[in-house]
Amino acid sequence: MGAKRKTMPSKTNILEYWNPILIKLGLETNYELSGKLDLCFTCPEIGTQRAHIKPVCQGGNNSIKNLHNLCCQCHKESEIYEGQMYWRWFKYKRLEEFDSNKFFKRMLNKHKIIYKNE
Repeated sequence: MGAKRKTMPSKTNILEYWNPILIKLGLETNYELSGKLDLCFTCPEIGTQRAHIKPVCQGGNNSIKNLHNLCCQCHKESEIYEGQMYWRWFKYKRLEEFDSNKFFKRMLNKHKIIYKNE
């Protein structure tokens, strides 16, 4: 029999792990909104895939430390980067896409979402 493939953490667990780290890096996210809408870590797209930071074929694994929730487009875009270049791309995308209130206006308009702060 072949080796049993280790299961990947859930998208919720990945978000819970990375949220405090992103805050420490100055890349704060709206945790509640991100979790409810399954937002990409790097852009305002809804619907994510679990993406390896370091690909399995290059020695990466399925641990929570090696996974981000990315939309299909960002997942494809991220695959050409590794190591520090990945983190530079990640930070650039975050700062570009999540520029304070501009992000929420773009995201809410794009997805026609009405969000009331309760």
